[in-house]
Amino acid sequence: MPGPSTDTEPVAELPIDAADMSSARRARAWARDWLGGAVAPDAGHDLALVLSELVTNAVLHGSAPVLVRLTRTVVGVRVEVEDDSPALPRRRRIRPDAPGGRGLLLVASVSERWGVQRRAHGKRVWAELRLHLG
Repeated sequence: MPGPSTDTEPVAELPIDAADMSSARRARAWARDWLGGAVAPDAGHDLALVLSELVTNAVLHGSAPVLVRLTRTVVGVRVEVEDDSPALPRRRRIRPDAPGGRGLLLVASVSERWGVQRRAHGKRVWAELRLHLG
């Protein structure tokens, strides 16, 4: 899988309370505020979906601390979620009637690309979205 884009603008960071199940909602509101009115509503839905999935995965399966980072890129936004768990996310085969397990499939379907980077403590899961920003 190709590496992350390198042409970026300054980032915004949000520490997440890994014990708070409303963290994904807080991350979505924070991202809306950070972008202001710079993104079309339908594209904003894709960003909200990716944020929700990556933050929820970090809260449910990762280890504190959790950090969300947004970066404006030349073509849109890069979303990164870091946590201290060494366990890497993976796409699973799931039954059609299973209640969950589709998060990374959704991230892959709305992102230009996504990936995982190991860190000294844990991992960083990232996704890049093509968004027309004002």
